[in-house]
Amino acid sequence: MEEAKQSLFVVVLWSIWCVHNASIWENKQANLVSTCTLASDLIRDYNWCSNALVPSLLPTRVLSWEKPPVTSLTCMSVELYSRQQESSV
Repeated sequence: MEEAKQSLFVVVLWSIWCVHNASIWENKQANLVSTCTLASDLIRDYNWCSNALVPSLLPTRVLSWEKPPVTSLTCMSVELYSRQQESSV
């Protein structure tokens, strides 16, 4: 079976399962329309996500980190503590 037919088969089975569970646990009425609508929505969403994640369309950027120079590091907690001590005196 080709991949598209396998995907459709799995989505239809999943939709039947979800509608079946909703009828048991949530007392919803199971019907053919809700099952087909769910399957159609799942296929549409899957196709949209698959197309949105095409690697050639994703931005390419290299994330890197450089250690900041020692002179630019400050300890704000010590500075704030010093200011509090000065203001309380």
